[in-house]
Amino acid sequence: MSFARELSRRALSIRLATVPEEAVHIGRRAFADTVGVALAGADAPYLDALEAVLECDAAPGQVTLWGRGGRRASMLHAALVNGTAAHALDFDDCSTTMGGHPSAPVVPVVLGLAEALGLPAGKAIEAWITGVEVETRLARGLLPHHYEKGWHPTATLGVFGATAAAGRMFDFDEEQMAAALAVAVSMASGLKSNFGTPVKPLHVGQAAHNGIMAALVTRRGMTANLEAFEHNYGFFNLFNGA
Repeated sequence: MSFARELSRRALSIRLATVPEEAVHIGRRAFADTVGVALAGADAPYLDALEAVLECDAAPGQVTLWGRGGRRASMLHAALVNGTAAHALDFDDCSTTMGGHPSAPVVPVVLGLAEALGLPAGKAIEAWITGVEVETRLARGLLPHHYEKGWHPTATLGVFGATAAAGRMFDFDEEQMAAALAVAVSMASGLKSNFGTPVKPLHVGQAAHNGIMAALVTRRGMTANLEAFEHNYGFFNLFNGA
């Protein structure tokens, strides 16, 4: 079985009815925390640049841009802006295991899709738990070497959390989830060389955006190499090494 298939199988096995109560509590707190820090970071001047480039005013969508005057954008554009805002002040929740910030790439995806698709809170919590489990479990196989090589795990691993969370919101089956995760392998990025600049939070917005993108194109029939993680030229060898 390919790594993507196994990861998909495990991600889809998570059920709100059987997760620990503490996970649900932490999830609710993570939603509040992520939106809170995004609202605090929403005045960052580079968010104006993002909105202008994306032409959000010209093409409003269904998803609220947090702290941006009640404006709305498409699912993709809102994930990019909200994900960037969530990491703008660098006060979003942290995971030592992940070597980064687990909720900032995932919460904008989950809340954006819940808003756009009219999905319930329980489904959003289940998707958040799935996303955080995927990105932190991947981190256990990569850190600390991945971080020491210069990668930004909140982005490079967060994109897989965002993808898995989006897949849960779209009710993906095992084949679709595996394909979406394999697509996301080619969307992982974020370098520590840009720490201390506005590009660092942009990494996180990009991870949220790319997670939804990977799920959306998979829904439309996009396929990928299901051995994209373990391939000789795949994620593990290129982003971590032997």
